[in-house]
Amino acid sequence: MQFKRLTYSDQIYEYLKKRIMDGELPLGSPIKESSLSNYLEVSRGPVREAVQKLCSDEVVISVPRKGTFVRVLTSKDIMDSYGLAGILESSGVSGSLELWTDSDMARLEQIVESMRQQSHNDSERGHLIRLEETFHETLLQRCGNDKLINMAKRSCAAVADLRSRLTIEPITSATTGRKITEKIV
Repeated sequence: MQFKRLTYSDQIYEYLKKRIMDGELPLGSPIKESSLSNYLEVSRGPVREAVQKLCSDEVVISVPRKGTFVRVLTSKDIMDSYGLAGILESSGVSGSLELWTDSDMARLEQIVESMRQQSHNDSERGHLIRLEETFHETLLQRCGNDKLINMAKRSCAAVADLRSRLTIEPITSATTGRKITEKIV
């Protein structure tokens, strides 16, 4: 069994990302490093690192001399991100499909089934978003191209962030996941 050691920075990143995904930090809201470090009782360094990682993921934006804010995505941003993620994931899967095992395929199908079941539960929308992230990670699990994987993750993260705060038919993600899985088989 492998254990992940999370630094303060990683923990703060996950904390902020969850708050953004759950809608506790609304679109456009400021991210104040000093307030966060006081609230979390940590130095500003790990908070700064976490915020920079969120900037890199395009979940938040930094505006010179104004501050850092939860990113507001336009419909063009969403379409561009979906398009890019689709191209990257398609390339990653097609280049690594011969490495997939029956176990990998079964795991992917299990994730899609969980997404389908969760799509009927409006109260736990954050869980569906996390299942979607797991789905996309699983698609690229055998891809050896780290740059492709990182670009696909950033593209998907921006869309997942916005989806978590909008009323989008949840069944859509499960249906899309099922279609992708069928194409792979």
